[in-house]
Amino acid sequence: MQIVESTTASTVLRQIVATTMVVLAVAAVPNALAQTASPAADSGWTSFQGGPAHLGASVQGPVPPLKMYWRWGPSGDARLSAAVLLSAPSSANTAPLAVATGLRSVVALDPSFGRVSWTQPRDQGALIPPAVDADQAPHGIVVYTEGTGTKAAVTALDPSTRARLWRLPLAAPALGAPSITSGHVLFGTSDGFVYSVDAKTGSVAWKLKAEGAVRSAPAFGDGKVFAVSEDDGSNQARLYAIDATTGRTVWSYSPPGRFGVFASSASVIPGTVFAGFPDHSVVAVDTASGALRWKQFVRGDFSSASAPAFAGGALFVADQEGGLYRFDAKSGKRQWDYQFPDFSVAGSPVVVGDVVFHGLDDGTISAVSASTGRLRWQTRSRLGPIGAITPASDVLLVALEGSSGGIIGFQHDPAGKLLDEPSPSSFRPLVARGNFGAALVLMLLLVLGFFRLVLRPRLGERAETPGSLGT
Repeated sequence: MQIVESTTASTVLRQIVATTMVVLAVAAVPNALAQTASPAADSGWTSFQGGPAHLGASVQGPVPPLKMYWRWGPSGDARLSAAVLLSAPSSANTAPLAVATGLRSVVALDPSFGRVSWTQPRDQGALIPPAVDADQAPHGIVVYTEGTGTKAAVTALDPSTRARLWRLPLAAPALGAPSITSGHVLFGTSDGFVYSVDAKTGSVAWKLKAEGAVRSAPAFGDGKVFAVSEDDGSNQARLYAIDATTGRTVWSYSPPGRFGVFASSASVIPGTVFAGFPDHSVVAVDTASGALRWKQFVRGDFSSASAPAFAGGALFVADQEGGLYRFDAKSGKRQWDYQFPDFSVAGSPVVVGDVVFHGLDDGTISAVSASTGRLRWQTRSRLGPIGAITPASDVLLVALEGSSGGIIGFQHDPAGKLLDEPSPSSFRPLVARGNFGAALVLMLLLVLGFFRLVLRPRLGERAETPGSLGT
């Protein structure tokens, strides 16, 4: 059975989307890269979107075109979360392991070849990426969520012995990915709490009650924890800045109005935190004061499984409706956008060099040029929606959320072909004139046809009237 097949959208579909998006969207013209300094990407890939800041960027990874090198999934339901990379303790010189969660297990793989190193049972729960820290405990630590309802918990294990280090029962499940920073595990729960837990003992350092469910993955930066809550009752989403030491709210931000609860997770660079909100806005907020630096609008709302990525002074944002955008992180100016023809609920953008990788719910994996916004490569899996993507040296690990999915390891394909296609939402004058002209002719034909149908019966009635009167 063919597992993965390369594809591009059909010409007809692209023409339909292009015509529609010219009306719905204003073109964005690519600009030069911002000159502001970029913080280094999170070391390794230790949690959701790389690390506690959720930068979603790596200087190492395969360049497109790519080909499937291996695929693995657990027996039965093969779904796996996105992978994180666990390096050996600093005293050892071995390659990292890719660690992911399945419905009933935690799995460690060799990312180069897909060979299983070990598996550990877990109580059945949501597919949420784990978090790892090689410097905790003698052999490092793996922290994962498990269970549902009142049987939910966050658990830590020793990756060398697979011994449970601690288990923290929860009143409600954690739906956002955990992260580990400065010896503490950060996560949120569906009953509206943000937790900071000691990574060594599992004891709660503090927990904060938010207005609504915390389905997002809390981010860390500038001494603060940034978490987004979603209140189903008031239809509002709120971004909290929490002092990482005391657990007290420093400030919070929510857009005016009630637009729903489809917000992204936050990402943070020194001085600024970014998030997407249900009013279709992307915001940049000062980490110290909570002052709004800039606000821009996109075509759709967001998924808590996604977070803005940051690289080279630019912010890369994906909405749920298939839009991928690049903004200048300092000014908020939109530099380009690419509109895909399907939704993206499970995916999150990842920047590798000058390429932005992104997955869609129809199984499509795409690579868009970070500088120009043009599509460079695309393939489609038949194994379900694409989750978050993990760059692991020369391999790209792609999580598949179909029951026959698992994880695919992609590598560079020297024989493959690159694309160079603009977004269907890009404004092209010649194409727009042609589409407008064709639409105008079609409208005239429809109008003429309408009047012919309407007037023909009336003329017939008038011609018959004299005869009916007998004159």
